[in-house]
Amino acid sequence: MRGSIGPFVRPLSARLMQALPDWAFHEVSALLGRTHRAGQACPNSNPATVMSAITGRWAYTAGLPTVVDMRYDNDVNGMRRDIRSQSLNFVRAHFTNPRRAAALGLAAAIGTGALLLTGGPHSAAATPTTAKAAAVTHAVSDRAASTTTTRAHDRVAAKPVTAAKTTAKPATAAKTAKTAKEARKAAAAAKTKAMLRTAPVAGLDRTQMKNAALIVRAGQDLGISQRGQIVAVATAMQESNLYNRASHVVPESLKYDHQGLGADYDSVGLFQQRYTTGWGTVKSIMNPTQSATKFYKALRQVDGWQNMPITVAAQTVQGSAFPDAYAKHQGNAAAVVKAVNQAAKR
Repeated sequence: MRGSIGPFVRPLSARLMQALPDWAFHEVSALLGRTHRAGQACPNSNPATVMSAITGRWAYTAGLPTVVDMRYDNDVNGMRRDIRSQSLNFVRAHFTNPRRAAALGLAAAIGTGALLLTGGPHSAAATPTTAKAAAVTHAVSDRAASTTTTRAHDRVAAKPVTAAKTTAKPATAAKTAKTAKEARKAAAAAKTKAMLRTAPVAGLDRTQMKNAALIVRAGQDLGISQRGQIVAVATAMQESNLYNRASHVVPESLKYDHQGLGADYDSVGLFQQRYTTGWGTVKSIMNPTQSATKFYKALRQVDGWQNMPITVAAQTVQGSAFPDAYAKHQGNAAAVVKAVNQAAKR
């Protein structure tokens, strides 16, 4: 594309020259005088002609013809570098006086404006499209980056939550199990306490009734039926009269809590069990709950004990010298077992 600055500069330069102060006008005239002496016909009497000369001087100094004839091609960048270089040489040569510098600056501004007006349509046609494309590209890039960042943030933020949940499950399960265990333990303790408070029946005193309750409780823990519990209570009634007896024959038994003494060989405890025949340690035999547990375990080893008469089942376990002695306690034992089990249900 070709263009000339003449049609744009002359009307504008006339107005600007009329508005110049005297000192600026004289400086411009002096400059034009030197330009005239250099070979350019630039009379300085007409303001419009003077401004055209100014523009021509500036364009000439910058390496451009008076009538700008620029082609926008691949050499534009090289031309711009030449312009910058020659402009700097011009500034160094002429911008030594403040007033002259001001006048030349004003003239350069006018010339630059004219050049921009000449090249404007082509540049203006390209700039909106380029700017729009750049804006769209920038927006798309920002959106993609924002989406990627947001998704990455979500993934990173989600991991601690998942890990926390995974860690919380075993902790919750352990806490639940512990709570359940404590609840069962508390319920068992409450049940045992209620059974131990059972009012005496069948002519028993408080100590006898408490020992009978411990025997029944041990049977419940092992899953022994009420018939088996009756067998155990009837056996203890016959062997010790439901008192936890020690023996001088077994001095160790005297160290443990006991309720009277016996003298039947080395037999001790509620069931008069003998540590010398494999019933366990003296300490365990002197513990009512452990002693009853040993009896129940031996009873379960007897085939068909559930269908045996009470006295036969008891005798099979104990091996007493008086095998029929247990039968007389069957009624009282049944009453005691019934009372204790009812107390456990309250």
